[in-house]
Parts: sequence; structure tokens; C-alpha cells
Amino acid sequence: MSRIAAVCLLCFLLAGCGAETEHTAAAKPTRTPDRAISDRAAIQQRVAAYLRHMLAGEGDQACAQFTSEYRRDMNTRAADAGLGDCATVVSGLGTMTSAGQTKDFLRDLTRPERVIVLLQGDRAQASVVTPDRKLSRKRTALRRVGTRWLIDELGVSRTG
Repeated sequence: MSRIAAVCLLCFLLAGCGAETEHTAAAKPTRTPDRAISDRAAIQQRVAAYLRHMLAGEGDQACAQFTSEYRRDMNTRAADAGLGDCATVVSGLGTMTSAGQTKDFLRDLTRPERVIVLLQGDRAQASVVTPDRKLSRKRTALRRVGTRWLIDELGVSRTG
């Protein structure tokens, strides 16, 4: 299997079919401007942490950025496909994705300010601006859990 095909397969298994779900439905904005600023910063940090750990092959730390429900779902999908668990799959994806990239490129890719955030109440979507200034084709869905923002789904299709 080619490297590109393997990455596509792993992305498919991690993100499911990428269809919009109730998790990505628009919600009424309920944030004050100050809270919106802190929420955006927290979301940027969460997505950057996931990318940093994933690209370093640190699957446990990358999967720790997920809601418990999403991690459980990822563990089930990985096991059903005979690939182990969330951490094993994400670690493998990160190792393959980062292969051949310079440390500067990877460091630049994981900067929090590269994460563009769309707040939707206690839910959000994030896209990443790549070092070559392109917007990621897929979004990351996040959800507020208590006082923390956690990743609730990877590979959400962009709308519009």
C-alpha cells in the first residue's frame, strides 16, 4: 500500500465519513466578547496540542485532547479495523504525516495562531492555516466540557 493510500485510510478511519452531524449544527452564540476571546485562545491551544502530539507520534497525548465519547468511538473504530486503539492509530498517522518534513515546518504547522475558530455557543469548529497559507480542507469540531474545550470530531467537512 502506498504511503498516500495508507494516510487516506487512517484519516478515513479516524474521521469516519466526514459527514455533518448534530455535533456541528449551528447553535446560538452565547458568549460575551471577553469570553469569546478566551474561548478562541483555548480552542487554538487544544487544536495545536493535538497536532503537536499527533505529529510527534505521541498517540496517548494526542487522544487525550478528545472528549471521552469521541475517544471511546475512536478506540472502537480502530479495534474493529484491527488497528489497535486510538493512540496507536493517531501515533501511526502522525509518524507517516511528519515523515520527510523539516522540524521548522512541523513547528510552524502547530502554532496556535494558525488555528482559525468559528464559535457556536458551547461548540466550535476549527480550521488550520498551513505553512503554505492554505486553509485545511477539513475542520475539527470541539465542544465545551465543563470549563475545557475538547475535540469532539475530526474531519468535519467545511461548508460554504
